[in-house]
Amino acid sequence: MSIELSIVILAYNEEDNLKLIVPKIKTAASRLTSDYEILIVDGNSSDETVKVAKSLGCRVISQDKPGYGNAFKQAFKELKGKYAINVDADCSHDPEFIKELWSKREETHLVIASRYIQGGKAEMPIFRRTLSLFLNKVYRTVLSLSYKDLSSGFRLYNVEAIRSLLTELSATDFDVLLEVFIKLYCKGYTISEIPFCYKPRKYGRSSVRLFKFAVSYLKTLYHSWQLRNSAFSADYDDRAFNSKIIFQRYWQRKRYEIIMNMTENAGSCIDLGCGSSRIIQNMPKSVGLDIDLNKLRYVKKNNNLLVKGDIEKLPFKDNVVPMVICSQVMEHIPKQKFNLNEINRIIKDKGILILGTPDYGSFWWNFIEWFYKKILPNAYGEGHIATYTKKELERILEESGFKIVEYKYICKGELILKTVKL
Repeated sequence: MSIELSIVILAYNEEDNLKLIVPKIKTAASRLTSDYEILIVDGNSSDETVKVAKSLGCRVISQDKPGYGNAFKQAFKELKGKYAINVDADCSHDPEFIKELWSKREETHLVIASRYIQGGKAEMPIFRRTLSLFLNKVYRTVLSLSYKDLSSGFRLYNVEAIRSLLTELSATDFDVLLEVFIKLYCKGYTISEIPFCYKPRKYGRSSVRLFKFAVSYLKTLYHSWQLRNSAFSADYDDRAFNSKIIFQRYWQRKRYEIIMNMTENAGSCIDLGCGSSRIIQNMPKSVGLDIDLNKLRYVKKNNNLLVKGDIEKLPFKDNVVPMVICSQVMEHIPKQKFNLNEINRIIKDKGILILGTPDYGSFWWNFIEWFYKKILPNAYGEGHIATYTKKELERILEESGFKIVEYKYICKGELILKTVKL
């Protein structure tokens, strides 16, 4: 049975702290909703943690596998709430702040109580604070992120969003917080930070072991870097527009320039396989279609006219749109499944189709793609399963009822054609 809010506490030998924090959590939560639970995941404590938690009215489950990350994953499998707030057992998270997190629950999928944005504060020993700041700086820089406090454990989660990636989480320690952040971000879910003052723990000692902590965080950083630089990251197309790789940035911007010029500032169109490109983001009156829901989530902030659909069977009526863009899509679809007649069906008579794909009849494209796969092995190059030449495209377009009126090349490799429906 689903409830409104689950407050999750991962505890190990925290009987004294629980006596202090649980009553305060109850007071804070009851002001927000009567439909809540406090779930304690006990890490096989040797003190009276379980007894104290139950006496305070908490639901208690025993941790199956060791490690903070495993406790975190187990909690999200067991909890009953639509939303979940993770509160540290050591009293470093002020229960009164729960209302601030709760107020943002419908605006974003993950809300972070941030120690390091303006207005935030961290009352920590100098070594721990320096280490935390350094860790967040490294992650921000390596992963090209703007968020300040990726490692904060005081968060509100949209439970449906978290459960969509539970099977993908591999971290077993505190680095699960960073893994969750990155995987939510790469799936296009929205994330926000609000300022928070972090206090030192009341009783007991932290269970963090520095060497183990460092190894796990480095491992997670490496895997996160791989994901961020792969085509599976929801913002891949958008990020490439400002890539630090000069050639990639040039290519993306040149494609954008050519296609936007070919649209002649059209009021509306349908962008098939839109991804997270700047094209659909800067055409707010146009419809974006993609099979990847993650990328549609990402571009939703700039364009709400989005459809999850398959290019083989377009969910649009006949003769409804004056222009269609289909850029960098057909090479990812087996030739027998890519049907230009289906695109022809939805375009009005004398309407425009802008089609872009690599020209495999060009020596330069074949060389560029070979090099591209070497430097970015997880990018789009690996997905090119259908190869076309300019002559072949001319034939296919003519057979499907289109006439080429203009074409442009990017570095003699990528071919972009502007055609009209006859």
